[in-house]
Amino acid sequence: MIVMMMLVFVSTVDAAAASNVPSQVHLALTRNSREMIVSFHTEGYDKDVLGKAQVMYSTNENFQDYQVAHLGSVSTTYGESAKTGYEHHVLLVDLEYSTKYYYKCGFTKSTDIQSEVYYFHTRTDPKQSESKQVSVLMYGDQGTTNSAYVIARSKHFVNSFYDKSDSKHKNMFVYHLGDIGYANDFAGAQYQFIWTKYMKMLSDFMPYAPYMVCVGNHEKGPKNHPYDEFEIPFKAYNSRFYMPGRNESAIGHNMWHVFEYGPITFVAVDTETNFPGAHFGKYDDHFHGEQLKWLDETLSQVDRKKTPWLVVVGHRPIYSSTKEFSNEHGDPIGDSKVLQDAFEEVMYKYKTDIFMVGHVHSYERTYPVYKTKVETKSNYHNLRSPIHIVNGGGGNIEGQTKAESFHNHDWSADIFYKDEGYGILHTNYDEKTKVYSLKFNYHESKTGSVINGDKILVLDEQLIGPLGLVAPLALLKELGVKKLFKLNDRTFDTNFANIVYIVRPKMHLMKWVANQVSYWVKQKEDLDRMMSEKLKEKKNTKNKKQQPEETNEETYTPPTNFHLYLLPKTSLICVDILKDLGVYPHLRISEYPLDLIVFDNYLMSLELPSSFKECELDGDFSSLYYVARSIMKLQSYFGLIPNVKFIGSGATHVSEMIMRMRKEVGSQAFASVPEINTLILIDRNVDLITPMLNQFTYEGMIDELLGGITNTLFTTQRVPEAATIAKKIALNSSDNVFNRLRHLNHNRAGIAINEMAIEFKSREDKAREIKTSDSKVSIEKIKEVTKMLPQIQEDKKYLELHTKMMLEIRSIIGKVPFRRLIQTQKNVLDGEDEKEIIEYIEETIDKQLPLTNVLRVICLYSLINGGIKNKVFEKLRREIIQSYGLQALPTLNNLEKIGMLRKQDSKSVSNWNLLKKTFNLVDEAAMERTNEEDGQYDPHLVYNVYCPITVALVEHAMTEEKGWRRVEPVLSKLAPGLYGELSQTGSQDTQLGKKVVLVYFIGGVTFAEISAITYLNERSNDCEYIIATTKLTNGSTFLENLVEEIPEDRQSFKKKASSDSYALFYEEPPKEGADASSSSGTAKNGQQDV
Repeated sequence: MIVMMMLVFVSTVDAAAASNVPSQVHLALTRNSREMIVSFHTEGYDKDVLGKAQVMYSTNENFQDYQVAHLGSVSTTYGESAKTGYEHHVLLVDLEYSTKYYYKCGFTKSTDIQSEVYYFHTRTDPKQSESKQVSVLMYGDQGTTNSAYVIARSKHFVNSFYDKSDSKHKNMFVYHLGDIGYANDFAGAQYQFIWTKYMKMLSDFMPYAPYMVCVGNHEKGPKNHPYDEFEIPFKAYNSRFYMPGRNESAIGHNMWHVFEYGPITFVAVDTETNFPGAHFGKYDDHFHGEQLKWLDETLSQVDRKKTPWLVVVGHRPIYSSTKEFSNEHGDPIGDSKVLQDAFEEVMYKYKTDIFMVGHVHSYERTYPVYKTKVETKSNYHNLRSPIHIVNGGGGNIEGQTKAESFHNHDWSADIFYKDEGYGILHTNYDEKTKVYSLKFNYHESKTGSVINGDKILVLDEQLIGPLGLVAPLALLKELGVKKLFKLNDRTFDTNFANIVYIVRPKMHLMKWVANQVSYWVKQKEDLDRMMSEKLKEKKNTKNKKQQPEETNEETYTPPTNFHLYLLPKTSLICVDILKDLGVYPHLRISEYPLDLIVFDNYLMSLELPSSFKECELDGDFSSLYYVARSIMKLQSYFGLIPNVKFIGSGATHVSEMIMRMRKEVGSQAFASVPEINTLILIDRNVDLITPMLNQFTYEGMIDELLGGITNTLFTTQRVPEAATIAKKIALNSSDNVFNRLRHLNHNRAGIAINEMAIEFKSREDKAREIKTSDSKVSIEKIKEVTKMLPQIQEDKKYLELHTKMMLEIRSIIGKVPFRRLIQTQKNVLDGEDEKEIIEYIEETIDKQLPLTNVLRVICLYSLINGGIKNKVFEKLRREIIQSYGLQALPTLNNLEKIGMLRKQDSKSVSNWNLLKKTFNLVDEAAMERTNEEDGQYDPHLVYNVYCPITVALVEHAMTEEKGWRRVEPVLSKLAPGLYGELSQTGSQDTQLGKKVVLVYFIGGVTFAEISAITYLNERSNDCEYIIATTKLTNGSTFLENLVEEIPEDRQSFKKKASSDSYALFYEEPPKEGADASSSSGTAKNGQQDV
């Protein structure tokens, strides 16, 4: 009997002790970077017996030297304690940065009752650059069901930071975006049971990383209220967690809060209560403070120099493509409309970067959007409008949102609903550029792979070059691109789930896309059918108690996610083609408006190859909108440009558009002090003569004679000796040798190469002499020389490369075909030897040289003379059709439509002599002055003796006396009624120093014209010129775009018309006395062997 009583007594004491053991331990941040809140739960709590809640913590795992925190500790319950238990919160202060702390929870009066030992790592000192590198795992809407994978991934995320022993920082935490545990889906006593179960499910990572929360609708309370303790809504949420602001008298709860972490200010809002129209109304008696007033004051106080990123979190969305929260037009409805009215304006006002929520059980990201209007779909720099992210796939009893629940809205950038998932927000900071970056990835829960992460990129051939400048291969790899394909009409197999197309809106390209997508869709359907049949077979086999045969076949899974980006805009015709071919429902279609690409520190291009053709032939002026938009973007960065000059139809349209756009956005969108003084808009149709001539600058001759320069990249296949040094080289200012040669006339460039050879040899000898000298040389001098040697070696390598390229150029220009071409062009400019000009044209037609080469001379002749005599015109037309077939006829018609080819008639007038005289376009003596100091920068040198009309216009525009008014009679003939000057009122004086002049070529610019503009920089004391264009071009590529595409048996007519357009300059005449037929050679199949 006594033994039994003792046993009963001991078991009762053990039960009481067990009920007081801390569990459900978790951490939280405060607004002080050297503090941490430690929270824990006990089933029972007697303050008189146990004392205050406390935390013992130490930097030593064995607690040989520890501290105790209990001051300010809070212990609460939120109902009948037998059912709810107690929540305890302890504040740790004065923590050291970048330090690992071990801790255990307990009470001041009982050392026997303690939790197990946990640990956490403090953040990096804000003064150190590593503090700007932060990772935050974020999700919403997570309960005890369907959440195991996301919880496991959360544990892996936290552990991955502690596993990185070499990492300098552990700047990470977890953020739960409302709907925590889903206890309120259960009635009565089960409510507390689910809370406990859920918190224990997170026990593998909650004690080791801060676990921040915001309120959702499922935190309100249980569905049924059999107990009085649940009458106060959101009481469990406000008791269990301790967010920043709870200890402030003005707030005193967890419904909204703010804190800073690294370069981000996080602001949590309450989307459930306490604003007009809130779903659950107002609870002023419990949740102190006016939320919207607090939000405005809080956002206004964010120091964007200290924390450049501003992230607002909540639970319910403003923008969601689900039919519950948006209509078919993309307008928010229901609760989303109420939230939009309450929160959108204030977030836009303070330039919130991201508004992240849950509630919808899927992932969705918008473009930067305000009042349903998309700000941009590509360049996310210095945004005004927030990006909205729905991140509610944490996993719960209600399951994921179904596919049929979604609309397709223009502001929606990405959606994933097929499985649970979570997001990770990353920040980074580049010490060299002083640039902050913010990246968000959404991960599928089962594999942890980034949604739309690993992908195949399929590119339109014409876009490969421009996109390569914007997104180099290393960046594409970082963004998950595993392979690159050039789009064609063939299909291919791949195991990657995501296919991303970036193409122009062309009909034949849409057919190629549809062909590939339909191929993969059919593969998926066949695979699903086969798997279904296998399952049936397996079930039947099991019923017959037979073991199925095992196979080692690898499972092939075709792509399932298809994204189509049309550059620069969507076309309704293309959409109709995709619908007709049955693939439209499988594609997410977006626009990718490529902005100005920086080719060099004075050169930018939109790289719109079809701009001139679209405006002049197709009546499609959309490219002019992109020109105007690019100017507006430059003005947003560099201020309102005070002076605008324009000439040509396209330039006139653009000037009108930028004035209209400026009125729409208002003056507040521009910087106060403009850095660009003058904008000169020049339409290519004002000067069609210049691109028809051959360029004579070093860079221009590489482009014309050696195979062409594609987006600064040059392939050395036409210079075999140079190819031994490098197969491809980037021709830009990073190459010191090229930078000194590029703008020089070929004669001066040859001299400059010799001068550099002597200079580099002298530098190398001097450096080696210092390095090997026996005399005393300072260590600093030796270090300086050692640093110089690699640059000297690189310069020598490039000098050798450019020497070989220059020799190849000299070889070409010394040959008969090139000399005859240049002499013909000179005759055309001088108006001499018309008979010889026509004979030369007929000879090139008879030889069937590339059509673009032939047309350059014919167009030049027509433009200079105001047309071609009727009989000659008809004769040349017949000969072209006989040599190149009827396929050439549409191209000739195109050239007639835009005035590059025309018959002379009684109304035909040539402006050439007036232009030549007024602007001094031809100067025969220019070449004699190349070695003179002043003569080196004569614009006539870029075409040997000819100064481009466009360059003359620019120079006259910036003359102090009258500008263009001085040559107005000429302009009235060059572009009747399509020129003028505007002032943008409201802009202040530009910065001191040289006037910055932006020259914008609409329709394309040649390298020689660019060189001539740089000459103006050298000649001017008060102007500095920079250049923008729609396309970098030359005569052949310019005409290529006007050749009408007509498919032939073996290759398109367009390719045939422009194929090997450089071959003309490699042709040698037969040797004297040799048989003409044998000089060309014959292939075994009887065809001429070129």
